[in-house]
This record gives sequence, structure tokens and C-alpha cells, in this order.
Amino acid sequence: MSETSVKSVAKRAFGEAAEAVRWNKPVSVVLALVGAAVAFGLTFAVTGQIAWSAVVGVAIPTMFLVVLFVWKMVSVPLAIAREANARAEGALAELAERRHPDGIYQHGVQVGTVRLPQLEPSLGAAQFAQIFDAVEFNVAQPFEYRDWVLRLARCRTVSEGMKDGVQSRALNGVEAAIIGRR
Repeated sequence: MSETSVKSVAKRAFGEAAEAVRWNKPVSVVLALVGAAVAFGLTFAVTGQIAWSAVVGVAIPTMFLVVLFVWKMVSVPLAIAREANARAEGALAELAERRHPDGIYQHGVQVGTVRLPQLEPSLGAAQFAQIFDAVEFNVAQPFEYRDWVLRLARCRTVSEGMKDGVQSRALNGVEAAIIGRR
């Protein structure tokens, strides 16, 4: 971990520890100090030894804070990781929502675009007049179109070519079987 990330984790851990014991307000600090003073006084009254009174009055609350801070130093990075994962999942979901409505996808990547789609989910079939820009489309693998997972059943013709150094491929008269929902 870099020095900056350790500092940010420590700052957050200290804030969460202070919030956990409610020491983030001056009144709470005063009450904690009064509580420590009372514990000191009671221990001195019972034992008659100032050393034990100091341990009870100062060391025990301090140890509690140290243990709580160490615990937060361990748990904060995990919380930060969970928050980062949640943000990443949200971003991926947002990207998934941005799919081209007529795009076909394999492994999350658009590999073609359809023309004149006709979906018949009750028959488990779909037809496309054409799938164009399909250079990367693997006809042997399932593909996604909107909310459906399909497998190519037939294709009337395939047009391939090269124009200005750019390869092109189009599948015409496409029939596909609907094999599930994505």
C-alpha cells in the first residue's frame, strides 16, 4: 500500500473509531474524561493505591481506543474494497444498459448489427434480414441480441469484402434459435 492510501485508511479508521465511541463531539469527550476520573477515584478509594487507579482511569480506556483503532485499520480496507466493487458493478450494469438496440454481442463485445429483426419467442426463433459489421462474429458460438441468447441456425448468404483497407462481412437471410434469456 502506498503512503497516501495508508494515510487515507488511517484517517477513515480514526473517524470510524471516534464515531463508534461517540468521541466525535466535545460533549462526549468531556463525559468520557469525567467517566475516567470517576473510575480513577473509585479505584483509589477501594485499593488506596494511586498506580492501580491510574491504570483503571487512563490505561483501560486508552487500550480500548487502541484496540478499536487497530480493528478499524483492518476492517476499513475491506470496506473500501466492497465499496469499489459495488461502484464497478454499477458501472458495468450501466454499460450493459448502453448496448446498441440492434447490436449482437459475444462475451460482452458488439460483434455485429442486425437489420429487420423478427423475434418469435413463443416459437423459439428469430430472423434477421442481415447481420452486418460482423467481421468478429463467431457463427459457431451463441450470441446475445437484446434480452435473448441465440444460436445461428441458418444463413442464406455471406458477403465478405475489403474497402479502403477495412474488412467487412455481412450475413444475409439469418435464422437463429432462441436458446435462453441473458
